[in-house]
Amino acid sequence: MRKWCHNLKIRVESLHKGVRICSAHFEPYCIGGCMRPFAVPTLNLGHEDPNIYRNPDVIKKLNIRETCCVQDCKRNRDRDRANLHRFPSNYEMLTKWCENLLKPVPDGSKLFNDAICEMHFEDRCIRNKRLEKWAVPTVRLGHTEEPKHRLPTDEEIAEQWPKPLMPNRGIDEGECCVSTCRRDPKIDDVKLYRTPEEPELLAKWAHNLQTESEDLTTLRICNLHFEEHCFSKKRRLHYWALPTLNLANSVEQLYENPEPLAPPVIIKSESKRERRRMRDPNEPHKPWTPRCSLPHCRKRRDTDRVQLFRFPVLNRPMLAKWCHNLQMPIVGNGQRRVCSTHFEPRVLSKRCPIPMSVPTIDLNTPPGYKIYTNPARLKAIKLCMQQVCCIASCKRTRADGVQLFRFPHSRTVLRKWCHNTRHQAREAIRGQYRVCSRHFEPHAFGAKRLMPGAIPTLNLDPEVEDAFANEAQSFAETQCVVNGCVASKELDGVRLFKFPSDDEDLLWKWCNNLKMNPIDCRGVRICNRHFEAECVGPKMLYKWAVPTLDLGHNDPEIELV
Repeated sequence: MRKWCHNLKIRVESLHKGVRICSAHFEPYCIGGCMRPFAVPTLNLGHEDPNIYRNPDVIKKLNIRETCCVQDCKRNRDRDRANLHRFPSNYEMLTKWCENLLKPVPDGSKLFNDAICEMHFEDRCIRNKRLEKWAVPTVRLGHTEEPKHRLPTDEEIAEQWPKPLMPNRGIDEGECCVSTCRRDPKIDDVKLYRTPEEPELLAKWAHNLQTESEDLTTLRICNLHFEEHCFSKKRRLHYWALPTLNLANSVEQLYENPEPLAPPVIIKSESKRERRRMRDPNEPHKPWTPRCSLPHCRKRRDTDRVQLFRFPVLNRPMLAKWCHNLQMPIVGNGQRRVCSTHFEPRVLSKRCPIPMSVPTIDLNTPPGYKIYTNPARLKAIKLCMQQVCCIASCKRTRADGVQLFRFPHSRTVLRKWCHNTRHQAREAIRGQYRVCSRHFEPHAFGAKRLMPGAIPTLNLDPEVEDAFANEAQSFAETQCVVNGCVASKELDGVRLFKFPSDDEDLLWKWCNNLKMNPIDCRGVRICNRHFEAECVGPKMLYKWAVPTLDLGHNDPEIELV
């Protein structure tokens, strides 16, 4: 990212998820099926600065070879339209390939990007231009020796690389193989299903249908000869299904289908409302009281005189250590607590355990279970609440009639605060630094706290030339822009709408009626009082809506709906 921004002369802060760059700014070898690792843009950058990062030479070696690696072949992908295949990643198959080609087996110490064309495989190894999983090169290997490894037989392929069973969906054309069945799929509501491929199951079909197994492979049978539980919800025939109904002859010792499984009985637990109704009205209600989460402890604060501490959910590494020692899952209820009896006395303070401390006492761990221990030098960090503004030239307190605001937790906004105030983020958070209200714009304040995205931009010392602008919602976005209209977001029944900046014709109509410049329409709002009732939908304005009521002037030349 840093190299890209340096070459393109753009700032990292200006990037967002929608920023894209086309392939015209990269060398041809940087792009294969996708962008190569370590690639940087070096072409048509919009400036003449020679001080840019260049692409490393290793990118050229990351491309697959364009010619076959067999010595006497050298067929090319572009020239000969050869279909090249990479060597397998499976070590056993890779060894077979290399031994047949008399090549050393790669050990990973050097770059290996060899490829081999389809001329060195038998026809049955290729299906739809792709190699089978068991394929091994055995033809025209570039030497006179016999290949060490041969292709597996059909029995070995069926045993080691079985194909997944295809669903028997049924077809609507054909004829049922049962001689007494005269149903036509084109007229009657029936479907024809193919016979199974497994020899044992096919023999059972042949016994029930009184025919030979070899004759069944090309025949079809309709659904009238199967029981209902032989089909899935999508009317597919189960792999174990046997024809048992409406057969041509009465068969002795007929193979039957397995009994259908009984549907599982789902016992619903009593709802809270039912339990509340069944409770004795004279029984006093027991309030929930927090207690220790360890099953062998379960101590309470009021009866056992212990302290209960929450899990450090915001500190993921410490949370993992706590859960490992307590033998509990990381993801759990937000009401989990651990009592003070499981902590060493030296790591306890008046309010909470010292940061970086873990529970280590009376954990009921099995023999040999290793736990995290507390560091030898663990001291409490004494944080004093800052009562003054952290700006060097300000130093105002609440006695001066200002409000003090702490630094935000959002990393993006925190970085901008630290840049404008010239403070380090670590110092600002740990030192509980505060910034007073003199350094914020008026629209950055809410009822009791700062608006989301508020950034200090006023009266900064030293003056910051490249200070970040305020991102809080402006006052113009909370009040109607029409002259003489006092509607605001806080009033009941008032809805504010944006201007249609994506539709130039409609925006021109709005600006003509309101006597405004299109440039001034950004970031402002207009309320629903200036639209006719049929223009306002349940959630937003209709696309054709135009303000026509109480426009702040008496000019009759306005655009109508």
